[in-house]
Amino acid sequence: VPFEVLVRRQICRLLDPSLQCARFIYDELIK
Repeated sequence: VPFEVLVRRQICRLLDPSLQCARFIYDELIK
């Protein structure tokens, strides 16, 4: 899934405290 890859790429790019928020969103997207 290209979208999934993009999201993962963004998360890796951020690598910041916001990572938790991004991770939560990613988890929700997977559901």
